[in-house]
Amino acid sequence: MWLSFSLAAPVKSLKTYAGLSLNEHQGAEGFTLVELVVVMAIMVILLAIPGVNIIRPQSTASVDGIAEILMTDLRQQQTKAMLGESDGGSPAPYGIYFDLTDKINERYVLFKNSYDPTNPANFEVKIDNKNNNIDVELLHPAGQTQILFDRQSGELGTNSVDSIQISDPATRITRIIDINQYGAFNVH
Repeated sequence: MWLSFSLAAPVKSLKTYAGLSLNEHQGAEGFTLVELVVVMAIMVILLAIPGVNIIRPQSTASVDGIAEILMTDLRQQQTKAMLGESDGGSPAPYGIYFDLTDKINERYVLFKNSYDPTNPANFEVKIDNKNNNIDVELLHPAGQTQILFDRQSGELGTNSVDSIQISDPATRITRIIDINQYGAFNVH
């Protein structure tokens, strides 16, 4: 006894496929192209709003990060001027020299006594400006490029920069570090 069967499915006529006649499909409702485009546009707008708000905190963090690192270095140099180095050295003037002439390679140098570019004891800090969108400016007095803290007192030396501005022009985020004559810092 041989069994025989076919793998082919039975073919229904198009007029009655899936139990519906062609006349029943003609009255069915669906979404028009205009409705789909409007819904997609609304979804794009709703998804774009958080993306715009993410950019500003990144700029704020970058400006604040550079200001915080600079403040830490200023305090360190001031402390060394008042107390001397941790290895028992006597107090001496300490300072920071700013080289802001090349926007891509902005840097400052931590130094002891007076700035000498050939001194191997200098410590150079490159300002982390990944997208070249952060500006560092020495505001006052004009033409000065260094901050010097007097030995033992930690007060601001004569002809020292007393105001530094760190800003992002694209987002208009700005931090200003002011140093008064007694060496106290204020960030705003």
